[in-house]
Amino acid sequence: MNLHLSSELEAVLKERLLYTDEFINEAIRFALESDEFKGQWLQKELKKGLDQADRGELYDWDISRHFKQA
Repeated sequence: MNLHLSSELEAVLKERLLYTDEFINEAIRFALESDEFKGQWLQKELKKGLDQADRGELYDWDISRHFKQA
């Protein structure tokens, strides 16, 4: 696997690796939890919208009204 890191991130990574390999485990765990949180948030927001639609809480929305036409 090849990683392309900025020089600043590479320096931080090298420094932390001197102390423990747990840093990598924590970074991966954080990334996975973050993705899981985003997925849960998206599901919750979609459910809110579907519930509103089921209750008839809809309105017409025309995207062209929000952009100036040349």
